[in-house]
Amino acid sequence: MVRDVTTSPEDAFSESWLSRANAAQNHYRIVRDRFAPGKPIWITETAQTACSGDPWSAPFLDTFRYRDQLGRFARNDVSIVFHN
Repeated sequence: MVRDVTTSPEDAFSESWLSRANAAQNHYRIVRDRFAPGKPIWITETAQTACSGDPWSAPFLDTFRYRDQLGRFARNDVSIVFHN
């Protein structure tokens, strides 16, 4: 599935943009539960390639997305987050 990742700076703070982290994590939680139930979830990429790409990875604007993702992951029992 190819997603349109083009967004405006204003939309970069929208729930539809920020919640892509939840969608990706939910997908992998299902895979984990099927093949390795009870194992911790590690997020191994949260930068440019996360959730189909991030056009705002270089500017300051992306710091808000990154902090939002860390909070979402913490609420969902992610054990470790790696950043490139």
